[in-house]
Parts: sequence; structure tokens; C-alpha cells
Amino acid sequence: MRFAGGVTASLLGKLGTILAEEAGLLAGVEDDIQYIMEELKSMDSFLAVLSSSLDHDKQVKTWMEQVRDLAYDAEDCVDVFRHRLRRPRHQHPLAGGLLHAVRLLRTLKARHSVATDLRNLKLRARDVSERHARYDVGIGPPTGGAICISSSTAASSSGLLRRSAAFLKEVGHRGMDHYKHEIVGQLMEKNDPQLRVISIVGNGGLGKTTLAKMVYQSSAVTGGYFQARAWIEMPRCFKIEPLLRNMIRQFSSRGRDILDILGVDPMKQGARMERVLEQHLDKMGETQLVRTMVEYLKDKRYVIVLDDMWTVQSAWDHIKSALPSSTKGSRIIVTTRNEAVPNACGSSSQRFIYNISPLTHKLSKKLFRKRAFPGPIATCPRGMENLTEDMVKKCSGIPLSIVTLAGLIAAKPDMTPVDWQNLQNHLPFSLETNIIPEKIKRTLLLCYIGLPHHLRPCILYLTIFPKDYDVERKRLVRRWVAEGIVSGSRDMSAEEAAEGYFIELIGRGLIQPSKITGDGKVKTCRIHDIMLEVIDSITSQENFVTVLHEQSTQMPQGKIRRLSLHGTITQRRGVRLSHVRSFTVFSDDKPFHNYGKMRLLRVLDLQGCKGLRHNHLKNISRLFLLSFLSLRNTSVEELPDSIGDLQNLQTLDIRGTGINKFPGAAVELKKLAYLLAGTKFHFEANRAEFSGIWSYESMRMPTGVGKMKGLRKLGLITVTDSTVLLQIGKLTQLQKLSIDVTVGDVGGAVHIGPEDTRRQEHLVDLLSKLDGCLRSLTILDSGNGNGLGQILNDLRRPPLLLHDIQLVGVLQTLPDWVASLNRIVKITLRFTSLTRDAVRVLANLPALAQLVLGYKSLVECDEQLVFDRKGFKGLKLLHIESVEVSFQEGALPNLEWLKLIGHFGDQSVSGMKHLHSLEEVYLDIGDERLQEKLRKKATKYLKRTNFVVA
Repeated sequence: MRFAGGVTASLLGKLGTILAEEAGLLAGVEDDIQYIMEELKSMDSFLAVLSSSLDHDKQVKTWMEQVRDLAYDAEDCVDVFRHRLRRPRHQHPLAGGLLHAVRLLRTLKARHSVATDLRNLKLRARDVSERHARYDVGIGPPTGGAICISSSTAASSSGLLRRSAAFLKEVGHRGMDHYKHEIVGQLMEKNDPQLRVISIVGNGGLGKTTLAKMVYQSSAVTGGYFQARAWIEMPRCFKIEPLLRNMIRQFSSRGRDILDILGVDPMKQGARMERVLEQHLDKMGETQLVRTMVEYLKDKRYVIVLDDMWTVQSAWDHIKSALPSSTKGSRIIVTTRNEAVPNACGSSSQRFIYNISPLTHKLSKKLFRKRAFPGPIATCPRGMENLTEDMVKKCSGIPLSIVTLAGLIAAKPDMTPVDWQNLQNHLPFSLETNIIPEKIKRTLLLCYIGLPHHLRPCILYLTIFPKDYDVERKRLVRRWVAEGIVSGSRDMSAEEAAEGYFIELIGRGLIQPSKITGDGKVKTCRIHDIMLEVIDSITSQENFVTVLHEQSTQMPQGKIRRLSLHGTITQRRGVRLSHVRSFTVFSDDKPFHNYGKMRLLRVLDLQGCKGLRHNHLKNISRLFLLSFLSLRNTSVEELPDSIGDLQNLQTLDIRGTGINKFPGAAVELKKLAYLLAGTKFHFEANRAEFSGIWSYESMRMPTGVGKMKGLRKLGLITVTDSTVLLQIGKLTQLQKLSIDVTVGDVGGAVHIGPEDTRRQEHLVDLLSKLDGCLRSLTILDSGNGNGLGQILNDLRRPPLLLHDIQLVGVLQTLPDWVASLNRIVKITLRFTSLTRDAVRVLANLPALAQLVLGYKSLVECDEQLVFDRKGFKGLKLLHIESVEVSFQEGALPNLEWLKLIGHFGDQSVSGMKHLHSLEEVYLDIGDERLQEKLRKKATKYLKRTNFVVA
């Protein structure tokens, strides 16, 4: 019952709310509710003690399971109760007494039913409590002592993340540089033009994937020597078609080359290139996919990483059929735990095998101390040296064990000697086996037990996602909140608390960042496959998550709380859906859509489900508890009007769909906080000259949007009715707004009519009203006039608290107030036609970490854009498109990422050697000769910088 806290915290809050708000409807059951609350508080406190160990006898485990079921059923009862006794949406303030009387009569039957349910729950709570006393459940310390390492605060969690991020940058390099140089040498062996397979073999947790990533991200791979590359995580349930589609997407990121092979012109189809490519890939079977791959790769030198290959013959045979015979020096890198895999991949003359060994004791100790005791010296506390030494020995040189165990210590810098001794007492039991995979699992299990009560359900929740899946941070934390796993407090919202929990899990090393933004935030994360195995065994035992795979032969029995489908599930009969709280699909297939059987659903996540259509949503209004709904990247083209009945909906993600109009009835969604729509700005370019068309897709909003008082994020939307802008100005909690305000005609002569003028005026009014709440603003104007510039210059109260601003459209000059954006972290400019003087204004913004100077952001000029030692002291990411640029000595002292995209001449980029903090340069300039020239020139001075060529 290590996740009881997540259920009971949510439940206790709801019971308290009912007692406070529904006293008039609770005659006769107030005492029952109070009794249930007190019993659950006591049970939860005792479970927190029991959860410090996994070593309980059968009676204890049975009692813990009964408490879990009681908490779940009680919360379901409370939610149904609140729904059935809900107040009418529209209630006149002068008719309160009469309406209350009517409500009492209308809900008489419902109140009787709920009262019966509550009394039954009270009897169950009493029975469970008496059973605890009768069998003396949990009396005495758990076997082996308890690990009591409490949570760090939210403030210390942010510091933990910063220390962890710095540590993770170098952890992979320790002990692996030798392997890396050797493998890179094999990749670049020009005297060996045949296709070769390089296998990295070793037990889980030894760093095979880390090593492969070091090689894959090195300049040898990314610098242009290989014309095509792809990284593929190999699923255990192997299917060739999704794997080939994934390869093709990575080979041709913009899709143009593949579409040329298929003879398709995306411009004629009137859609974005990526969408046209996806439509064709979805229709292609194995034969056509193989033919396309062979045609694309036949004249190219390529490198492909197949990470974590489990099966041997069948997988390799299918993959090999899609790779053309090559004499250009192409390479395949395979990582595997299975020693039989390398021998199956090619003949002996075509393969190289590297067996990864554990770290030496000296290196293990250094790694442990740097992780556990962050700081310039990494000093172990006095008196703990022997305990530390013993811990390091028992990790057996396994990096994953070392990092996670040290992360457990780093999360609690004020551990007492008793804490240290308790942890040490668990190690002999945990690491008694000599089998390396089992040792790793025991260590990770120990680190899981050492988690504070509130973090356990958060990490168990990750078993919903498939192996090697990049989980978006925002998607994860919003789901935690939607299910009540994380709750808010007086001082902190639920999402703020969830963000803190996420940071803490990253800092402890239990989940790993996979993508980090320019300002240091984790965008996506993943969980190591061995850690996933550990927590998956816990969730299975405790019925926390139920996962159905394609190979599932038996349907789960009993109550399912959280259901996740991985792949196409042909057998669905016998699955009981009446208690499902979250339903997630990772498949192109059609999901279950009989929502009438899932009345308790809080989370419905269908992201990427290609088989989904709008008719599958016809019963969605029955999901009265639904809080999170994602239809992102599906084929849904419209939302039903009945979506307005989902009065508990907080997140609606419809990005990447065909939905271009928000239903008028949906403005009744008072709790909706995140309405995420449209697609990102996209530029379809002629790569040689970097000219072309730009496009985006937005959604029209109806009148009445001002009723949606809970909205915090809105966009990308388009507004054709000026009155809608006035209503958006009433959304005083809005933190992020993305809006298309195109003024006049697109193409041809500029014509501004009366409605355009009104919209401009109302947008000025809107932005002035939201000046105190907006933190992120995107404004797009695809017209030919200077409407965007006029709007921004007319602002009476500009949004000076912005952290992020994106402006797409003609400005000519920056508004004066931009110089006062002291909190701005990211600025993106496209088609703004600014002079170079504008860059001098941006240089003095103290918090600016990311700057994107997109296509036509600056007016054409014969002179280079010069970055000198003045200004831009905190800039970490600089993205430049078709702007001649020069970097002087001392310029951009903290720049880590540089992206150069578009059309550049021989002398248009100079001084990169002065960017001493540079970690990565991304080049997409259409001229291979110039790309190689820039790379060679810069690498002469910047030895550790990676060069990535599109």
C-alpha cells in the first residue's frame, strides 16, 4: 500500500469539501462521513510506517490491500455523490431558497442511495480497522529495520535538480571515453567500405545505451560524414512496420526527399509536408516501406543504432531486408544484453563486439561521492567513510546502482547517523546475490523504499508508458493532478506541487531527463528499463496499473483502476471497465470507445491514436468525472457539442488534429485550465535559397469564451469576431496566450476594413487587461501590413511579467516596453523586419536565455550581425536563420547551443572559435561544402563541441 497517500489525500479533501458545502443535503450521514475520514487518517498514518519495508507477512499485505480498495471505493462513491447532487449550471441569485427546495426534492432518491453507500463504507472501514487490531497487523518493526528518509522541500528540490543536471552531463563519460574513441574509429574506418555491425554487449545498468548515445551524438556521426542516421529503441514485441516508419521519419526530418521518391507534391495537396508524409506512411505496408528505405539509402552512407535488441534472428532478418548492399562505409550499432545477438548480425568479418565491464572500485567511489555529496570537493561526512566504502563495494561497479543509491543520499543532505545505519543495514539483504541484474534490481528497490510517501505513486504512475518512451513533463504532471495523486495546498497549487515532485524524482536519479530546454527545464523524461521492471512488479502486485500488450493471452480479473494499451489488442472480452480511472492508448488501432462502461474515468489519453475518429466521441458526455482529455495527433476533425457536459474537465489537448472550431456549448467548461489547440509555426522552405511559404493551423473560438474563468493556457486560436477578444480579456487567470490576429488580406494589397480596426483595438484592450497575469505570449500576423507593430506600440499597460514571447509578422521597430522585460527568458522573432539596432535592445535583457532570429526577422543588410562582449551574458541558445553573423572575443560567454539554418555565404559566419562554452552546433544551411568548412574551422578551437548536420 505504498501509494495509499495519493488516494487518501485526494479523498480526505473531497470529504472535507462535502461537509463544508453540502451540509443541507447530508442529514443523517454527517457522522458517517466524519467516521470514515477519521478511520482513513489513522490507516494512512499507519500505512506510511508499514511502507518503509516490503517484507510483510500475508496478513499484513491482505490488510493493506483492503485499505487500498476501501480508499478507492470511498473516493468513487464521493465523486458519484457530488455529481448526482450537483447544482444546476444556471441559477438566479434571487431564487436561491426556492431552488434549494426544488433541489432537495430532485435529489431525494440520489441522497438515499448515497446515504446507503456511505453507511456500507462506514461498516467496511470499521471492519478493516477491527481486523487490524484483531490480527495485530504491523506491530513491531518491519524486517531488517526501516528506512526513514523524508522528502526534501520544494526549494531544495530545485537545487537538487541543478546539481543533478550538472552531474548528468559528465556521468556518462566516466570510464567510457576509451570505448567511445574505439567505436568512433570503427565508424570512420575508410579502408573498410562494407556495411558493418558494431555490437555493444553487457548486462543492464552497465551503460550500453549511454555509450551508444555518446557515439551517436559525437561529431563523427552528426558532422556530415554520414548522410543519414537513425536511433531506434527496439521493442520486445517486435513489429517491423512501425520500426521502418520510425527510421524513415528520422532519415528525412522534413519529408521532402521521401515524398520525392513517392512522387508526391505536398503543395498540390494543400497540407503541411509532415502531415502529407504521415498520411502516406500510415498507408504503406512492409513491402512498400522496404522499397522506400532501399531507394532512399542506396547512394548514402548511413548509421543506424538499434538500442536494446532482445530477439535474434527474426528482428535482424526483417531489418536487413530494408538496408541496401552498401560499399560506402555504412554502419549499424546494436546494444544488447543477449550475447547471442551479435553472432546473428552479419558474418564474422562484418561484425565487431564490445563487452562492457563494470567500473573499477576507484572510479565507482569517485562517481558515488560526486553524486551523493555534490560540491567542488565531494567530501563524505566525517565518520561515514567506512559505510560509504561498503556501499560502493556492494554496487559492484554498476553505474545505475551507484547513481541511484547515491541519489537517495543526495536527496537528504542532513541524514543523521541513524539514517545512515538504517540504510547500511538494508544493503546486505538487498545485495546478497552475485547475479548482476538481480543486484541492480535490489538496489533500485531499496531506493524506491527510501522515497517519501507522496512520491511513490508518482513514480509507479510511469508504468503506464511503454519502455523507452519519452514522457512529456507537462503531460505527466497534469495527469497526476487530474487523478488526484497530487493535491494542492493553501500556499501551492496542485500543478506547482506536481512540478516539485517531478523535479525531486529527476534529482534522485529515478527518472532521467531526455530533452532539456535552453533555459534548463526538463521537457521530456524517461525511466531506465530496469527501474521500469522493478516498479512494474510493484504495480502488478498492488493493482495500481494494468497494462495490456499485444501478446497478452489472459485478460485481467478483478477491478482495473488504470488501464494502458500497448499495441493492437485483439482480445478485449472480459475486461471489466467499470472502475477504470485512467485509460491510455499507445497504438494506431481504434481504442475502446464504449465509454458508458467507464463512468469513473478521470483521464482519457488517446494521443497519437491514428484510428480515432470524431464518431468515437459520441458517448463522451457520460464521463462526468473526466479531468484530462488528450486527442493530440489524432484524426479527429470536430468535437461534439456534448463536450460541454464535462464540468470537471481541466485539460483538453487537441493539438495536431483537424479541429478548427471550438463548440459553442463548450464555453460552459468552467474548470478548464488548459485548452491546447492548433499547430506550431512551420516554414516550408526551398533549402538552397531559403525562400518559401510559412504555415500554421489555429482554432476559431466562439462567443461566450469569457465564461471560461479557469483558463490558464489558451492557443493557438484565431479570432474573426472582435467581441471574442473582449471576452478573452476577462480571463484574469490566463498565463499563456497564442493567437492569430492577421489584419487585412494575406497576399496582394493590404486592405484594412472596419472589422480589422475593431479587432486591433480590442486586442490592445485585451493585452492591457491581462498585463498582470500573462507569462507567455505568441502573436501571429500573416498579413502584409504593419498591424502587429501598431498593436504592440499602442499598448497602454504592456505585459512586463512575460517569460516567453513569440512574434511572427511585420514590426519594423521594437516597442519601447520590450527593453523593460526583465523576466523574459525566451524571445522568438520571425518576419518582423527589424533593424540591427533591435538586437542591441535585446542584448541588455538580464534573464534572456534563448533567442531565435528567424526568417526575415531582420531587414537585409550587407553588414554582418556582430555579437561582442557587451550584453547577452546569460544567453544559452542562439538560433539564427539566414543572417550573416560574427562573434567577437568575449561574446556570449555562456552560449551552449548554436543553430544556423538557411542560406549562408562563404564569409557569412565568422568567429565561432570565440564561443568557448559551446556544446553543440546545429547546421542546416543546404551547402555541404560550407558546412564542412565551418565544422573544421570551429573544431580546431572547440575540441568538445558536437556538430550536428541536418
